[in-house]
Parts: sequence; structure tokens; C-alpha cells
Amino acid sequence: MTEKEKNPTTTTGVTFNGTVTFQGPMFDIHDNQHVETHVYYAQGGTAHLVTPSEQRVKDALEKLLAATDKDGKRVFTQQYQWFAVWKVLQEYQYPKNFQTFADTMQTLLGTTDPPCKYDSIRKIGNNVPGAATNLASWKALRGRADGQLKHLVEAALKLQELLAQG
Repeated sequence: MTEKEKNPTTTTGVTFNGTVTFQGPMFDIHDNQHVETHVYYAQGGTAHLVTPSEQRVKDALEKLLAATDKDGKRVFTQQYQWFAVWKVLQEYQYPKNFQTFADTMQTLLGTTDPPCKYDSIRKIGNNVPGAATNLASWKALRGRADGQLKHLVEAALKLQELLAQG
């Protein structure tokens, strides 16, 4: 053991940029300081760093995938509905590139039902009239949209509600 390890000193005013691992609970007793914590989860044998905002998105997406309507039918059942998720998550700085977005969803959620696939997201913006309009326009369409656009609108608005809750 070196002399420095035997007699540690406390230094203030030093900036540290690196990884720190805490073994046990951590409590913030300084209400006036910003503390960012991270949660790790294992997916396919690899660990991925999840920031608090990513954890909130992950939780909301898991709830969306399991959500049912008033008749007990799942709200999110079609691959193309991932376009609605992509559209909502643009507000959270998620990738605009469809392939990168699909890869990010795979990393964040693992295997999903329905699966998030690049082709399903890419095609829908051009194939469904009204899909390319902004989210504010989608809110006005609630209750009036039909077919695929209705499923997109309902998925997007449900996700926004879930994100606002948590």
C-alpha cells in the first residue's frame, strides 16, 4: 500500500470525468446539487447504460406495448405503429434515421411484439395519407381518423400520455 493510499486527502474544486461504480445504495443529501444516476440492464448478455430519461422512455414503451383499449384489445399490434413511436420520440432527441432508431429500440427493449423494423417505419410515412403531418395535427385527428392512420394516432397519443405520467 502506497503512502497516498494509507493517508487519503480530500480535494475540493476538482472536476472528474470518468466512470464511478457504487456498491450499495446512494443517497443525495444535497438538495441544491444536480445528481445524475444511471441504471444498467442486461440485454442479450451485454450491459447498456440507461439514463433516467431513457428509463422513463423504456417504461412508457413497455406500458404502450401492453396497453389495451376499453374492449380489452391491445392498442399496439402492428409493426407500422413504430412510426408513431418514432414521431413522438423525436421530441426526446431520438435518432431521425429509421435504421438507427430501430437499432436503438432493439437495444433499449430487446425483442418486442410487434417487432420494431426499419422497413415498417420507413414505408409508412409515404403510404398513409396524413402520417407525415406533425403531432399537433394528429391530436386533432383523434376520433376522426380511420384505418392505419387511426392506429398511428392512437399509439402516438397513448405514448405521449404515458411519457407525461412518468
